[in-house]
Amino acid sequence: MAVLVVLARPLIAALATAGSTLDGPERAFTGWTAPRGIVAAATASAFGGDLVQHGYAGASRILPVVFLVVVATVLTYGLTAVPLARRLKLSPPPA
Repeated sequence: MAVLVVLARPLIAALATAGSTLDGPERAFTGWTAPRGIVAAATASAFGGDLVQHGYAGASRILPVVFLVVVATVLTYGLTAVPLARRLKLSPPPA
C-alpha cells in the first residue's frame, strides 16, 4: 500500500497533469489526493465471486484486500489533505 500511496498514484497524477494549467503545488496536491478506489472496488465486487467459484488461488482475499486499501487510503488522504494544502500554500492558515 505504501508504494501505491507514495509512488504510484502521485506519479500517475503527475503524468496526467503534465502540460496542464496547474502549477507545481496544485499538481502535487492532485497527486496526493487524486480520486481512487471506486473502479478497483467495483471490479473486485463484479469478478471476485466468479474467481472464487472457478477456484483461483487467493481469489477469496481480493475483495477484502481491495476494500482495506480503499479505507486505508481514504483515511490517509482525509487526515492529511488540509495540512498538505496549507503546507503547499493552497489554503489559508487556520484562523
